[in-house]
Amino acid sequence: MDPFYLDFCNKTSEFKKYLTKYFSPEIRKVSFKGSGLNYYKQSGHYIYSIQIFPNKFGGQCWMEVGIHLDFIPDSSHMNILEPTKVKTIDSMIRKTIVKHNRQKLYLYGRNEEEAKSSIQEMLADIKTTGFSYLNKFNDFPGPFSDLTADDLKNDTQSWLEDISVNCLNLARIHCYLNDKERTDEFCNYGLQPTTEKGGKMLRFLYIRLLKGDKNFCFTENELNKIRKDHENTSSRSVKLRKKKRK
Repeated sequence: MDPFYLDFCNKTSEFKKYLTKYFSPEIRKVSFKGSGLNYYKQSGHYIYSIQIFPNKFGGQCWMEVGIHLDFIPDSSHMNILEPTKVKTIDSMIRKTIVKHNRQKLYLYGRNEEEAKSSIQEMLADIKTTGFSYLNKFNDFPGPFSDLTADDLKNDTQSWLEDISVNCLNLARIHCYLNDKERTDEFCNYGLQPTTEKGGKMLRFLYIRLLKGDKNFCFTENELNKIRKDHENTSSRSVKLRKKKRK
């Protein structure tokens, strides 16, 4: 990249306008809604999203696609979002689009013509790499209904990138489907110390799933316990630091 490129390239605000002009109309042809940096589409229980992330240094961006289900909470486990609000950062599965040269960044360009050229490249990659990934998730409860805890243990599904969270969501999916045997299988695996990354926070959710509770979000009582535990942990850390200074 030209070392002076960032001094003369389009700003993010300008590139967003070009996205609205050139990217949005093409994405809407395949039933996605949205504009600028965020797009979504719902098909049955599945919510598909496309999100464009500006590079913090300017002049470039990258893209992700996301897959979510309309009965699964966001990553905070506190809210079930309306489809219009779901972004890839909220999705249970997300994938960064990588170009054929193994790079992920797209240049804003220094003018409208260069911006249009980058956007055409983005569209081509979304329509191939992005949509081929999304098409794996088009007939709920597939492909999740075919997975077992052994798939997580042996990492036989490369798109399951976060074992703990996906284990929880797989338990939620089978609870939603009233499949208690498979729900218990994923809960018991997720509760193992070697796989559980969320500590006490996720334990609350797993234990309620074992009881068949279909409220997949944290309860207010659970949130209060989590806050209190966090405050106690912070207090102990402060006392320990003061003791070390002495």
